[in-house]
Amino acid sequence: MPNKARWSIAKKISRTCVATAMGVQLAAAIMLCESPARAELAVETHDLLEFKYQQVGATEEEAIRQASIRAVHATIGRVLFSDYSLQAEDLLTAYIAKNWQQFVASYYVLERRIDRGGFGVLVRVQTFPEKVHRDLREKKFLYKPEPNPHYAVFISETVNNMPTPISNARLASLKALSDDGLKVQDAVVPMPGYKVDLADTANVAAARAAAIQAGAEVLIIGSTDTMRVGQEKVLLDDLITYETAMKLAMIRVKDGRVLGEVNRTVRASGKSEDEAAAGVTIKAFGDATRELVANAAGLREREVLDKTKFSVMFTDLTEDEVKGVGKFLESRLSYGTKAYLRSLHGNVAIFNLDTDRAYAALERAIIDFDQFDLRITDRQGDRITVDVQH
Repeated sequence: MPNKARWSIAKKISRTCVATAMGVQLAAAIMLCESPARAELAVETHDLLEFKYQQVGATEEEAIRQASIRAVHATIGRVLFSDYSLQAEDLLTAYIAKNWQQFVASYYVLERRIDRGGFGVLVRVQTFPEKVHRDLREKKFLYKPEPNPHYAVFISETVNNMPTPISNARLASLKALSDDGLKVQDAVVPMPGYKVDLADTANVAAARAAAIQAGAEVLIIGSTDTMRVGQEKVLLDDLITYETAMKLAMIRVKDGRVLGEVNRTVRASGKSEDEAAAGVTIKAFGDATRELVANAAGLREREVLDKTKFSVMFTDLTEDEVKGVGKFLESRLSYGTKAYLRSLHGNVAIFNLDTDRAYAALERAIIDFDQFDLRITDRQGDRITVDVQH
């Protein structure tokens, strides 16, 4: 049946229910009536993914819309079980809310009820995973991580309480990255006089957005305030001393996760004002940038590049359940096993497992989990799919 015909049938089914809720503001309906719907068993066909949801909404149509959006996000979560990663998830939420219909092949209401809480439905939704994958790649929500990622650098700087037109701190950080063979997006130049505040989420989000547009995966962001603090005669020279108070962070662009931070105060002296002021900044930020990169070494390979023994997808876990499953796998497999959460989207969680244990041990651990039912449904090399049934 064509999609348009399916939509027409669905609208006729729900028309009598929609009339009773006319005048209700959509935003209020979403806020007040959205339920913590859980996904049941998801079955994959040749070109469709199928989900079943219990969902409540202000109207039956709204409940169906919410269930369909959940299905699209669950599809995205499964698409990530690949060589691709997701970025700009905050923007993606709004994008899917507006465009979800193009990714839904069909929906069918299996059960319906009306109570004080609104309209409840059990609905089956089918989605187009290939269409989701293709569209999100075109919109740059999906990208393929490179072994050597691009870095973007945003560092604001003041000297004696005056903003500098060109940040020596930023140039020092870029040089340290380039000298160590890392790729930088040095063409991304902030406006003169800009200010970075790591405590300002909007400020950091703007830097992340600029980094995404530039194709950078990692962001070095921070600020420094450099002040003249003294002058003394050493032998025959007058040495001027400057102090810089620096704050620097390394952030994963795709989700804003902080990979490392450096907060410290550094002093340096020189024979001139410019030599002392620039010298302390250049050394401090060159060293701090290398420190951040060194501390994060290995983490990206395990979390993003799948450089672990197994990659395991769980089809339906809440955020709290993810924490419990991760700890369970580490304790049950033991022998130094680490479970790295590669992604969590649409209640689909993907763990990268760094372990010396064999597949049989992982299989036994999954079978022995007793909080809810886990069942391995597919294995392609080191990628394992685990169906979650609550």
